[in-house]
Order: sequence, then C-alpha cells, then structure tokens
Amino acid sequence: MAMPVNMAATSPSASPLFLREPEIRRGIELLYFGNSHVTRSIDQGLAQQGLERCWPVPPKSGWQMVAKDRRKPGDGPQDFRKTWQEEGATPVMQLCFGTEIAAEQLMDQAGFQEACQLLYGPLLAQLR
Repeated sequence: MAMPVNMAATSPSASPLFLREPEIRRGIELLYFGNSHVTRSIDQGLAQQGLERCWPVPPKSGWQMVAKDRRKPGDGPQDFRKTWQEEGATPVMQLCFGTEIAAEQLMDQAGFQEACQLLYGPLLAQLR
C-alpha cells in the first residue's frame, strides 16, 4: 500500500511564482503517485461491488436460452449449456461466476429464472 504523503510539508523556500527543478520533479511525483493511489482505490472498490452484485444470468447464454424457448419450448436449457461453454471461458464471466461453475449450477440458482424474465421478458414482448 502506498505511503500517505503530507502535502503541507512542502519546501518553505518555494515560491509559487517560480519553482526550481527539484520542486517541479517533486510535484510531478506527487501527482503521479496520488493518481495511482486514487485509481487503485477506485478499481478495488468497483471490483468488490462486481463480486458482490453480479447479475445472475450470463447475457449471451441467457438470451440464447429464452430465445430458443420462445421458438421451441423446452429446448432453451440445451442452448444455454452449449453457449455457456464458450461464454464461461471469458475473463468477465469468470470474474462474475468463477472459473469452475457449470451451466446447471447457474440455472439452478435461486432467482435465475426470475432474473431471465425481468431482463428478457420486455425484449421478447417487443419482438412478438
């Protein structure tokens, strides 16, 4: 973790109208490391939110499932399994669902069918 910087501890001889090279370098360092620290904190916060609040339906596999079920009821889960094999290998899906989760585990999770209907129901209604 980065060390906190005391911004008030600047050189008392520095004039705001004229900065010497060491003072300019120190300012650049402070900006660089400050920006790195802020960016890292934001990235960690976003990653934590994503791990806690991932949508329970993989988008591509979920769409394939409901679209297939619309055309041929009962065949949706088979398309979900097939599509999940490819989609589940992507880094984004591995972050959301883990690297070892099977299609059946996703489909059996509480709220999975409800989430599918919430997301895809209005889209399907517009396609009819």
